[in-house]
Amino acid sequence: MSKKRILIKLSGEAMKWEREFWFDYAMVDHFANEIWELSKTHEVAIVLWAWNIWRYSDNKDSWLDRVQSDTMWMMATLMNANMLSERMKKIWLDTIIYSPPAINVDILAERYNSIKARKSLSEWKIVFCAWWTWSPFFTTDSAAALRAAELNCHTILKATSVDWVYDSDPNKNPDAKKFDEISFKDVIFKWLKVMDQTAFVLSKEAWTDIFIFNMKWKWNFKKADEWDYSIWTHVFNENN
Repeated sequence: MSKKRILIKLSGEAMKWEREFWFDYAMVDHFANEIWELSKTHEVAIVLWAWNIWRYSDNKDSWLDRVQSDTMWMMATLMNANMLSERMKKIWLDTIIYSPPAINVDILAERYNSIKARKSLSEWKIVFCAWWTWSPFFTTDSAAALRAAELNCHTILKATSVDWVYDSDPNKNPDAKKFDEISFKDVIFKWLKVMDQTAFVLSKEAWTDIFIFNMKWKWNFKKADEWDYSIWTHVFNENN
């Protein structure tokens, strides 16, 4: 992978792994070290999800309004960002967390704008973008695509709980076909749901390649950087 500036989209459920609540400290340590290795050669931005703390789909039968539920979900991404950021500081990584300009959480995060965030990346700081798009009904996949476009990241590494992209659910179809590579045009046309369609469309328009891989395997971040087809699916713009 020749691109220097990348964005990592990290699943929140990975932060708790097999624990019942919130954080598995061994996994937090694992991600900190993986990203430390990658940061030796790349400027790194990070968008974290927060399924380990809250998500609307788990609580949609409650009395909570969807907007309020998603707002709680967005707040939880700030908690995840601080957890991983603090662990990174222990291994001498320079990190900075950004949150929406309209939300005053100065004790936990700087107020975001893309110019400041790009400058932080150029200074080799690990940049966390919390609160995803700041709007309910959108996902952190969309946030990752948006921030990657704003920050001039040419590549998104989506570390998730699935291994590769398939033409159907491999848990239901034993004959599901794995894709080493697939174009944005095809992934949108086939309505493949490993990321939401808004993220795919935005990444296509911004010419941002996406690499989707299983987050739990050791050194997969670095292997993705080295174009190891055995561990990821590459989603690309067919006009590249």
